[in-house]
Amino acid sequence: MAFTLSFKVLVAIQSLILNAEPYFNEPGYEKSRGTEAGERSSREYNAGIQIATVEWAMLDQIRHPSPCFKDVWCFKVFTKRIVQIHMLHILHTDLLY
Repeated sequence: MAFTLSFKVLVAIQSLILNAEPYFNEPGYEKSRGTEAGERSSREYNAGIQIATVEWAMLDQIRHPSPCFKDVWCFKVFTKRIVQIHMLHILHTDLLY
């Protein structure tokens, strides 16, 4: 049973991630390969997959940082806040004088 599940996961990874055109691996869409509409749909599909993957990867790490990245993430946010405060101080000073 575990082998079957692992195999299914690996096939899904291969068809969606390790493939330049995963759109054509979806059932029924392989027939549109080589057509203008198929190529356009493939580009749109790829853009959506890329955006969703990046959003998931980034947002998940922000919401639930891995222990090894938690300190780095907290330092980055803290440093960014300091820079923002400093920039506001400079802006405020420039407006006063």
